[in-house]
Amino acid sequence: MVEKIHKRRNKKQRAGQPGNRKKFAQSGKNVPHHFLDSHLKGLLGFALKSRTAVCGYESVRRNCVKQKVALVLIDETLGESSLKKILKITVNERIPVCIIQSQSDSSSLLSLTGYKIIGFQRGELVKEFLKYLSQESQ
Repeated sequence: MVEKIHKRRNKKQRAGQPGNRKKFAQSGKNVPHHFLDSHLKGLLGFALKSRTAVCGYESVRRNCVKQKVALVLIDETLGESSLKKILKITVNERIPVCIIQSQSDSSSLLSLTGYKIIGFQRGELVKEFLKYLSQESQ
């Protein structure tokens, strides 16, 4: 019985994991960076009011594993070890991640919400976030 469990875990670990995932999860260099502007603040405020946002490292991690989160925003001041851990989870679950940089000290993700990591549950609001972030990067 124990051998079967170990075999299943090994199959799950090997299935569909390209070799560059670990590099991506450990480095964070490939993660897109965006500035926190007024449009993004508005979307973020609406998500917090409608309770489609999950705030904090532990709750975002838990919801990522349950596959309830569709997008993760990370403040640029997050610690290196927490960044590596959350990137590893999001890469394994194929969840898009974006690091938010503040244009000034007064407007950061931490000062707006009180948290450095925010996850957004699936829905139309996440599609709007992704649409805006993809337009901004071009």
